[in-house]
Amino acid sequence: MAGGARRHALNKRRAMFRAVALAGQGRA
Repeated sequence: MAGGARRHALNKRRAMFRAVALAGQGRA
């Protein structure tokens, strides 16, 4: 379970980073 939770959190952070990157590209 711990491994799954860690992977889920990592996926969430990665998705957030991707969204921020997309927003940055849109602004630029």
